[in-house]
Amino acid sequence: MKFNKIIVGALAIVFSATMSTNATTIQTNKDAVVVKIDPKKTEISATELPIGVKQAIVNGEFSSWSIARAYKITYDESSSTTEGEVEYEVHFENKENKKEIEVYNNDGDVIEE
Repeated sequence: MKFNKIIVGALAIVFSATMSTNATTIQTNKDAVVVKIDPKKTEISATELPIGVKQAIVNGEFSSWSIARAYKITYDESSSTTEGEVEYEVHFENKENKKEIEVYNNDGDVIEE
């Protein structure tokens, strides 16, 4: 019985690792569904964020929070629905160690909260 639990646990770890490397994002836009496949996620510094994203952060609800991490997410350019689209994932943290994540487009519009 113990052996079965170990096998199930190992399979769950392998499955989650496989799923994280083949990430897929699905966004709905009124009547259309856009599927984004195989994004490339690169950690960047907060200073590397585009001006539009920086302004959105300064004027947004997380302006008093610190930026713990920031990522630049690019999608496969061969896809006709995403053609070189870039998004920015920002991880915020406040003084009470509460954490939030928001995803912005290049202009600073919030895509995902």
